Amino acid sequence: MADKNLRRIPGVDRVLNDPELRKLCLEYSNDLVTSVVRQTLAEIRAGVQKQSTTVPDWPGIIDSIKIRILSIGASSLKTVINATGIILHTNLSRAPLGWKLLAEITPILAGYSNLELNLETGHRGHRNDHIHRLLKFVTGAEAAAVVNNNAAAVMLCLHTLANKKEVLISRGELIEIGGSFRIPEIMKASGARMVEVGTTNRTRLSDFESAITEKTRVILKA
Repeated sequence: MADKNLRRIPGVDRVLNDPELRKLCLEYSNDLVTSVVRQTLAEIRAGVQKQSTTVPDWPGIIDSIKIRILSIGASSLKTVINATGIILHTNLSRAPLGWKLLAEITPILAGYSNLELNLETGHRGHRNDHIHRLLKFVTGAEAAAVVNNNAAAVMLCLHTLANKKEVLISRGELIEIGGSFRIPEIMKASGARMVEVGTTNRTRLSDFESAITEKTRVILKA
């Protein structure tokens, strides 16, 4: 019975000649479609051999392949409505860009720009040059850098300022965000030595004052 069902599984070439799949080849590339076809047929064959499934009809095979191709090739990002009550929402891409800002950056993003080119000297520049002067003015800091996520920012700050030194942090702020960003692990990876102060539900200024030593380099507020 298994051999009979195996013979019912169409060949790769026959499936690729399906009109709907030929259109997808033009849109998403022949390599992607062929790969999905081979994978789908292999799974059907394995199921038949284990007698855990039967061979789908032709429309079922094609539909299964189409769904897989679209799940890989088509954009999975969609616009949604934020009804959570949280304006800066990590799962919803944090802060949306305003139309005024989009209008300003669209012409730049659509072409080439001086991202890392110093127009005054004609030599290589640095991408932070476009923002660090403004950040220094706004914050009063001596210098500034920009990274694209908080984990990178924390890692850079701790490694630069407190490698092999003590960093004070409230026990109530030993947080985990997004399922992978954990303050203790970032602290350890940076080379800093974490010193916990206070309690999980309350930390006073006096807790930090009493914990500061000559080895203390940073007080981290998460």
